Amino acid sequence: MNARLFAVIIAMIVACVPQVMVKVPYAPEQAKSTDFLALLALPVVLLMCRYRGYAKRIALVSLLAVGFAVTVMSLRMLLDDNRHLYLLDTPQLGRLFSIHVPLFLVAAMPLDRKWLTRCLIVFGTLAVAVTLIIATLYHFGSTAFDAHQTFQRDGGELFHRLGGLQGETGAFAFNATVGIQILLAGLAMAGRKRLFWIGLWCVLPVYLAFIYHESLVRVSVLNTLVFFAFSVLGVNHSAAKSRFAMRGFVLLGAMLVLLLSVTEYPILDVEIERANMDGNLNQLSSGRVAHWIAGIEQTFDSPTYAIFGMGYRAPEFVLGHPVENFFVFHLATYGLLGSALFFALYGVLAWPTVRSALRGDFASGIFTAMMLAVVMQWQVNDVNLYYQTFPVLLFFSAWFASINWQENASRESGSTVVAKTADV
Repeated sequence: MNARLFAVIIAMIVACVPQVMVKVPYAPEQAKSTDFLALLALPVVLLMCRYRGYAKRIALVSLLAVGFAVTVMSLRMLLDDNRHLYLLDTPQLGRLFSIHVPLFLVAAMPLDRKWLTRCLIVFGTLAVAVTLIIATLYHFGSTAFDAHQTFQRDGGELFHRLGGLQGETGAFAFNATVGIQILLAGLAMAGRKRLFWIGLWCVLPVYLAFIYHESLVRVSVLNTLVFFAFSVLGVNHSAAKSRFAMRGFVLLGAMLVLLLSVTEYPILDVEIERANMDGNLNQLSSGRVAHWIAGIEQTFDSPTYAIFGMGYRAPEFVLGHPVENFFVFHLATYGLLGSALFFALYGVLAWPTVRSALRGDFASGIFTAMMLAVVMQWQVNDVNLYYQTFPVLLFFSAWFASINWQENASRESGSTVVAKTADV
């Protein structure tokens, strides 16, 4: 039990400790305190050799994916024409490790929903409380939070945007959104459906309206809409597999239509300017479409890039801009080979939970809604690079996947025994 507590504490530290920026000698990039604190997880990784069940599969795929990314970066530092830029980018390798460390801690977790439920509720409650405190202090003029973005509208009026760390202005809204979703997932897993629905219909809109008002966010609204709609339409009932899948596809189509058409309605005092829809999707996406096209073209211009990718965080200095798309990011960063490894990793994290959701499990359905909402936002944000709740989302997803895998295996073995008995 001590090992389990230690693993949970380290996972929470990696994701929750204030992200103190540390200047690395001879490097323009800045590392975060958690990149060094992640090293505390090494004893768990080394001592937890008795990987069992699905945790062993998660650890193996994680090791292959992260090991591939580190190998490509190391070779580029030695052989690439831009090796001096890769050398300056070395602090990002610490970031890559710290983001995925929680996946190796799942082996120390009990395959018990009660433990997972407690951790979800505790983390979610703390995340919501801290978020509200920061947003409230910022709203009333506190100068303690200076990591925000200031921009000027066409009329000349200045706006201040509560963000995350410097240069990471979308992190605060993403963390706030996922934090309350984790709390709601904990309530769903605890069987407190009444509290869950009160939170979804009453608390979530008010809470996020306040957060989004302070952060002037637009993209995270898509995350919230997907989570809310999928929770209501997809898992409100113990639906059959076909009904669950049909609602999911209908919802995805509706969200795409919403993203492309509804652009002139105000969100509180944040006005989303009307885009010229005469084929100008690049304007609607704030220039992202042009970045996606450039990323794909640059990747396939070189056979080496196409197979192995440019290297972790390398597209930012190779292309001169971030990619901000789930598929293009993996393709440009890891190439076809590395993308296959990372997609396999996300698949082993999601499939057991999705499978349980298709069978009508309420908690698995809510967790599926949360994962789907994050993936939808991932189409226009690189949420995997520095958003502090992303590592803890990986951790909880891996833990729940291990539990669901064991439950599904037990259910299937029981069904097999019953079938054989019936045949006899």
